[in-house]
Amino acid sequence: MKELLKNSARRVARQIVDMSDDTRKAMLKTFPTELKCKIVEEMVNIRLERLRGPDGTIRPVKVSER
Repeated sequence: MKELLKNSARRVARQIVDMSDDTRKAMLKTFPTELKCKIVEEMVNIRLERLRGPDGTIRPVKVSER
């Protein structure tokens, strides 16, 4: 059962991660709390994967010019 929940959360996260904040929040409100938490976890994982370089380290998005 937990594997099904994780797979469902991953699938939904991939579909909504790039939506606007308002649309994403409206979608998340329709899910039960446990599933909502799993979806948010998966969205964070997706965003971190996108930031990782080929060597596995997280690349900075913006470079500070102070």
